[in-house]
Amino acid sequence: MESPRLEYTGELLRHFADLRDGTHGDARSRRDKERLFTAAVALLDPHARRALKEINTDLLLGTGEVTATSVRCRGDGLDAIWALS
Repeated sequence: MESPRLEYTGELLRHFADLRDGTHGDARSRRDKERLFTAAVALLDPHARRALKEINTDLLLGTGEVTATSVRCRGDGLDAIWALS
């Protein structure tokens, strides 16, 4: 019996095509890609923090520390890091 395609499969295939073509959606220039990345970080931030906070609370019994960098320029590009230590 074949399992139904999960809802995110189309999104994943589109992402692979973007990697192959060197694009990100409609963004082709580095500046446009960085603008999309910055917007994505803002959308992801509360969810990433919440997940890490839950892990800290439930598994580490509140002994950890959640940190986030927001978007930062490193070397020749941008990054953002969420961490639990």
